[in-house]
Amino acid sequence: MNPALPQHDLEPGKRAYRIAEATRAYHYVVQQQTEIVLLEHLPKAEEFSYTYRAKQLWALSKYLANWVVLELKYRRKTPETLAGYGRYYPLLRKPATRTTVTLDSVFGHQRLAGPNPMSLRRVGVDGLPEHFGVTDALLSQVLGRATTVHAEASEGHLFICDYSYLKAWAAEPGQHGRYNSAATILFHAGPGSHLNRGWGELEPIAIQVRPEPGSLVYTPGDGVEWLMAKAFAQISETTQHELCSHLACTHLMLEPIIMTMHRNMAPNHPVFLLLAQHFESTLAINDLGRATLVNPSGFLDQMMAPTLDDTMSIVSNAIGTFEFDKRRLRRDIADRGLDDTDVLPSFPYRDDGFLVLDAIETMVRDYLGLYYLRAEDVTEDAELQRWVVAMSVEGKLKGLPDRIDGFDALVALVSQIIWIAGPQHAAVNYPQWNYVAFVPNMPFAGYAPAPTERGRFTREGDLMAIYPKDEKTKTQILLMQALTGLQYTRLGHYPKGAFADPRAQDVMGAFRARLAEVETEIDGRNLERRLEYPFLKPSRIPNSTNT
Repeated sequence: MNPALPQHDLEPGKRAYRIAEATRAYHYVVQQQTEIVLLEHLPKAEEFSYTYRAKQLWALSKYLANWVVLELKYRRKTPETLAGYGRYYPLLRKPATRTTVTLDSVFGHQRLAGPNPMSLRRVGVDGLPEHFGVTDALLSQVLGRATTVHAEASEGHLFICDYSYLKAWAAEPGQHGRYNSAATILFHAGPGSHLNRGWGELEPIAIQVRPEPGSLVYTPGDGVEWLMAKAFAQISETTQHELCSHLACTHLMLEPIIMTMHRNMAPNHPVFLLLAQHFESTLAINDLGRATLVNPSGFLDQMMAPTLDDTMSIVSNAIGTFEFDKRRLRRDIADRGLDDTDVLPSFPYRDDGFLVLDAIETMVRDYLGLYYLRAEDVTEDAELQRWVVAMSVEGKLKGLPDRIDGFDALVALVSQIIWIAGPQHAAVNYPQWNYVAFVPNMPFAGYAPAPTERGRFTREGDLMAIYPKDEKTKTQILLMQALTGLQYTRLGHYPKGAFADPRAQDVMGAFRARLAEVETEIDGRNLERRLEYPFLKPSRIPNSTNT
């Protein structure tokens, strides 16, 4: 299909007809309670390809074979120790955390290179949240030297993950005797770390499991109670990751973008031709998710503590607070205070992400520059301008401009959308096998309430009350295999005929060459890292959100 801007198209009638047809096919609904915008029916053109279906069935067949071995060998017996959960993978990949789940260094590292690098932020000079009971005396005790919260925050050494906002959905008990958590975690980076006596590690130093002022605060010296606190903190992390960072801010964020693109742009629009490659199978996987994940008796209803209505309320809250202009990668990292490479010299999501995003932005600039030759070409593009408005009005997305006034703004928007569809989803999805597939590391829910007084957790065996039984453990592993067991497409590698314009083909060839250079650079970094971070290697990133 030959690309053309609407103002340059010699067949405007055919263009208008295609948009009208798509408007009928991509009909949407707005959920009453959540105001989430979803397609009413999946258009036939958006269904999974036969190749995709075959690959997904192959990935799931591996789980089935693994399940048969477990049934024959263990007869649905629940493990009695943390190490016992390592038995669940006789034929599957072995999650890395199965042998490191109790290590503080790995607990801290997950905020920088795990499946949810989106929660951590630096503590500002205004100090800690009011509900968080870390005092100067407690901080000095943990760090082993006289200091204050203000002094450490002023030096940029304190970081926090604050999930206290989840308290609105942490009623006790939750559904079916499951418990959510709304923990707050304090980390330290820099001189005084117990982990390596130097710079670069993110050390957990305090956890408050309950968000009420005056609640117990646990520190690494608390033995088994510290392990308990980390378990409840990870329940908070899993809730935030699965519902907000993953489901809301990639899958469901993209749906109204795709829907409004089809309803406002002709399929030969240059922007459409590019983004269509990064939207492949996204609507189909979202449709499958509604049928299996977020419906009554679906995976989330079976696994999480909040009711399905509360779960969707958390998702809606995440979408409603997502602002595009503030969530561009570089700004997001800076706004969260994570851009200081002296204090955090190794932050794989940030460091590798910048490399990949730079390559995407260069490609988008070069590609769009083939068609937008003057500044007026952007402002006079009626389809583009309608699309931007529709994303805000029909799609109910926030932080988007009322119109695109220049070429640089267009490049930034298209680059950000490709980043969300490909690398961002890869970064929050594929690490799940190492971290969420080992269930004690990131359980979907707790099966005992967080304590209100000390003394309930004194032996490792006491921790087993928190973790799911055999059936729920297998269900969580099944979901992780479904989400991570398939990589369909590869960033920058497009099907033959995707771009009819030979000039565009040259741009994509240069894009692949740059991605190969990025891959080599990341491989070199991984040789120096404490733990390998392969999830933003271009060869490991799909073009689209399709799992």
